Amino acid sequence: MPTIEVNRKDLERLVGKKLPQKQLEECLMFVKGEIDDEEECVLKVDVKETNRPDLWSTEGIAREIRTRLGLEKGIRKYRVEKAKIKCTIEKSVEKSRPFIACAVIKGVKISEDLLIQMIQLQEKVGMTYGRKRKETGIGLYDYDIMKPPMFFAIPHDTNSLDCKTSCSVLAWVNPRTIGGSQIIFTTPRRTTIDHSLCTRN
Repeated sequence: MPTIEVNRKDLERLVGKKLPQKQLEECLMFVKGEIDDEEECVLKVDVKETNRPDLWSTEGIAREIRTRLGLEKGIRKYRVEKAKIKCTIEKSVEKSRPFIACAVIKGVKISEDLLIQMIQLQEKVGMTYGRKRKETGIGLYDYDIMKPPMFFAIPHDTNSLDCKTSCSVLAWVNPRTIGGSQIIFTTPRRTTIDHSLCTRN
């Protein structure tokens, strides 16, 4: 059962109303959540709902609360289009990652609060459903600094990629070696690593 950190002001902003302490505690019961600790504006919430990882973030909790309070009805709809970007999955990752899904998310303003939640959700899903990232993992990348076509490969295989000018490689590194780091490489020839995008266990 994950314990997540929630910024109270951010939660109230997403819900759309102030939540007095008693009402906050009652609303958290909608997600089977209890406040373990509170320091300044940051709540440590123990979420006992293990079947809905969408509730393991401030945004997910806020969506559920808005629905339960009648502030929003139905499932929120997002516009989805067929991708025009190709991501080639190299055979080098076939055993470690036999199934891969990619998506480009546009029109989202990344605030500091949202970034913290994205990283936290990525970590919680990877450590629970992903069994400490051995079975599955989530990679988040800044699309603005990437250049199609995309490749998913083990770093030492980048020299064999069919990349005529330049491209981006979403590199998989065995978790037994450096903790499942996921890195963006820019190729060809002079390969560079953006260490700011490298996540470790």
